[in-house]
Amino acid sequence: MNVGPRFNGHDIIAITKKVVEAPALKPRSEFESSEEYERRTARFRTQALIGSITPEGHFAFVVEPGVLLGSDLKYDADAQVLATILVGSREKFYLEKGYPEMDTIKIRSLMLDRRKYIGTNAFGVKVEVTAIYSEDYGLAFEPASWVFADSGGRFGKEFSKLIAMSTDEAQRFKPNARILVVCKLAEPWYHESASRQKATIDSPYETITALRFLQVHPEQIWVINWATGEVMNKFSEATMASDEAAQMALRLRIFPLIVELSAGSTASGMLYVRVDDQEEEFQSFYGETKSFNAKKQVVLRLAMPRSLDGLSVRVNGKPYVPNWKIKEIIIGTYRRIDEAAAVITVEN
Repeated sequence: MNVGPRFNGHDIIAITKKVVEAPALKPRSEFESSEEYERRTARFRTQALIGSITPEGHFAFVVEPGVLLGSDLKYDADAQVLATILVGSREKFYLEKGYPEMDTIKIRSLMLDRRKYIGTNAFGVKVEVTAIYSEDYGLAFEPASWVFADSGGRFGKEFSKLIAMSTDEAQRFKPNARILVVCKLAEPWYHESASRQKATIDSPYETITALRFLQVHPEQIWVINWATGEVMNKFSEATMASDEAAQMALRLRIFPLIVELSAGSTASGMLYVRVDDQEEEFQSFYGETKSFNAKKQVVLRLAMPRSLDGLSVRVNGKPYVPNWKIKEIIIGTYRRIDEAAAVITVEN
């Protein structure tokens, strides 16, 4: 499939402005009956937003290069695998009733103004501050969506998929790689908020950003070659299950050991993990699934779990029973687990 060379997708700024300014979505007037209001808002579904595309049509938004910190394409020449990473965030829209919380993907960032001024802190220390005012445009969708279903943590969101690719192909493709989101708009259509980072003496940068997000149902994520228009891969909720085995095989090319740990609330606690020769790291662990990629070894240490009954471990996609070394606290008839530790290594 080919979308055409230098395909930039639909203009999210123009579409967002059309939604915000749509007469059909204006607040209800005190002189407007319920029937009149419902009839007016229903007309929005048939309103053309761009060309002949209405809110019920499909939209394709290409993520602007560099707009998402952490999003990247990383190539492993040994494994002949390209990793496609798209980061998002959980956003709470405090300007709206009920403070809706949504998963979001930023598509474009527009700088409005940049200026400098002299700032002074409470101790009279002065520093030149760079102030940046901008608007971010993007997509917001329900947290239960398939897009970030495999992401750990509440706020750190990541869509990561692997593509088998030769070194020559990767060298040609990577500079022109783009990620495209295919979606349909959804009620209540639009969310807005704002964020601010205050300047300090050590970091004399002030940013004020207006956040403008269309609410959508994400249907597919495409990886495309912007120079040629070639669609390299398509991912969707429907393909997630069938892609699982293929993705695991590609992951194992890079990391021969993949450990997944999940638990109910009874087995949750303070988790410490050491991967290969890295330093041990602390991670909160309250029921979500954690995944660790290693070349040789993963060491798990769970401190003060109430129980290990609800603990589930998978190694390289298959159920696994670790050899837990358990330390107990025993006081009279009282017993509880103080620590459970396990070493999982690559099988020869």
